[in-house]
Amino acid sequence: MYNTKKQTVLIKYGGNAMTDKNLQKEVIKEIKSLSDHNYSPILVHGGGPFIEQFLNYGNIPSEFIQGLRCTSEEAIPFVEAALRGYVNGQLTEMALEAGLKAIGLSAKDGRTVTSNPKEVDVNGTKRTLGRVGEVEKIDTKLYDNLLENGYFLILNSIAMDTSGASYNVNADIFAGALAAALKVDHFLILSNIEGLMKDPEKPETIIHEIDEATLRTSSEIKISEGMMPKMEACFTAINGDVANVRIINGADPKNISRALSEEGLGTKIIKS
Repeated sequence: MYNTKKQTVLIKYGGNAMTDKNLQKEVIKEIKSLSDHNYSPILVHGGGPFIEQFLNYGNIPSEFIQGLRCTSEEAIPFVEAALRGYVNGQLTEMALEAGLKAIGLSAKDGRTVTSNPKEVDVNGTKRTLGRVGEVEKIDTKLYDNLLENGYFLILNSIAMDTSGASYNVNADIFAGALAAALKVDHFLILSNIEGLMKDPEKPETIIHEIDEATLRTSSEIKISEGMMPKMEACFTAINGDVANVRIINGADPKNISRALSEEGLGTKIIKS
C-alpha cells in the first residue's frame, strides 16, 4: 500500500470523452493542478472507441455481454495494440507535455496484475468471454515505488495470466480493484452522464448518494449493461475501504477537483 501525506486520487477515464483532444488536454490540465496541490493522482484509462477502430481494421465484429467486450483470440492483439500502443502512449505524451512526471504502464508490466478468465452468468449458465479477464491478484510494490518517487501513473487494463497470456480486463473493474489494493483516498469514475439515475432515460432521476445493498436489491433502479462494470468497480472500492467513491460527468474536467470536497456532485456510493 502506498503511504503518503498526499491524498491519492484514482481516476477512471474512458469512453467517448477520450475522443475529443481538447477535452483530453483539459482533463490532463486538471490532473496537473491536483498534482500541484498536495494530491497524488493515478489515471486508469479505457478506450472503447479506439478499440472499435482497431477491430474494424481486422474486420473483427464486437459483441458485449453485461457491459463486457467479448475478446476472442483473434481480437486480443488488436485490443492490446489500441490500449497499450495507441491510447496509453498518447495520454502519456500529453501528460509529459503538461509538466507531469508521467509514466505509462499496462497491468501486465512488471507482472503487477495476475488475471484469470472472467466468468459471467448468462441465463443461469456460467460462461467465459474469450480473453476477457478478471483481477486475481495485484502486487502493488512497483506502483508504490513509483508513486513514492513522484510519478504520475497512467495505466491500461491489459493483464496476463500466470503463463503470460494477455487478457482484456474491463478498465472500470481493474480501476476499482486497484483503488482497493492501493487504499486510495478518492476513486472517481468519469462518465458521459451526471451520475447513476433511477431511470437512465430521465436525468432528473439522478441519485446523489446510495449504499451498496440498496443498489443490489432495489427494483426501482434500472442498471444499464454499460453501467454494470462501473457498479462492480464501485463495490470493490468501497469494500476495500476507499472513503470517496463517485461516478461523475467527465465532460466538465473541473468536476474532478469538485468531487474531492463537494457533496451532491455525481453519485456517491457508500457502504451499507
